Amino acid sequence: MNQQPVPVGSLPAGGVGRPLQGDAASDIGVELGARQTVAWLREQLHRFEAARRPACSERMSTGWEPLDRLLPAGGVTRGSLVEWLSAAPGCGAGTLALGMARQACWEGRPLVVVERRGEPRQGGWYPPALCGQGILLEQTILVRAGDRGEELWALEQVLRTEGVGAVLCWAEGFGQRALRRLQLATEVGGGLCLLLRPASVRTEPCWGRLRLLVEPLSMSDGSASAAEMWVNVRRLRVRVMHVHGGAGGQQVDLEIDETGSVRVVSPLAGRAASHKRRRA
Repeated sequence: MNQQPVPVGSLPAGGVGRPLQGDAASDIGVELGARQTVAWLREQLHRFEAARRPACSERMSTGWEPLDRLLPAGGVTRGSLVEWLSAAPGCGAGTLALGMARQACWEGRPLVVVERRGEPRQGGWYPPALCGQGILLEQTILVRAGDRGEELWALEQVLRTEGVGAVLCWAEGFGQRALRRLQLATEVGGGLCLLLRPASVRTEPCWGRLRLLVEPLSMSDGSASAAEMWVNVRRLRVRVMHVHGGAGGQQVDLEIDETGSVRVVSPLAGRAASHKRRRA
């Protein structure tokens, strides 16, 4: 980035109307100068980040057509950080994230899974789940880090590597500075960063281009029975909490069967459940 002097205290031509006198003029001049400086710095930061982004802005499907329809671009772009927030263990966020990873790796690009050793957590490395989503194990690289610092370092290095299709991580305990570093690294490498995080972070600032919240549907939301929900079919709701270039708030109800297939919940099931509630 070219070095340019920061216009501290200077005012744009025509930015001030009639000249003021005394302390009022001094205070207004300082305030406007500070605002102009902040705006200039923000513009320079945006230019710098744009120069670091890969030229490729290829759009691709999320792997699930119902989700594609919720997004302004009809999918996601390479070089994006995507957050999958899980409202409950086993609600299906990992399955949906793997579908997105499959799309990012379909040209033979590797999937890199980064996890921390010695800490029990929901999800994690489970080869049958990858195979169930059509991801080849010989196309997958597993990186096990010793602690959070090593995990963050490994994520940054992999994300900055061109040619990687997607990076998947069960991210816990990452602060805002760490997430910002991962966002920048993702834009440099041009792959897809998929972070699985707890729903408790939903109120925190989002550094990614997309944040999705996955919640299990209860029987009152349309599930036929608890046994069907947790054994044969999992029903869930996906909410768009944040999306770059659009407004959040969209949602879709999905179900995942024992084979890992995903489909939209039938409207008939929802109407039947509503009818049962009214009768009760």
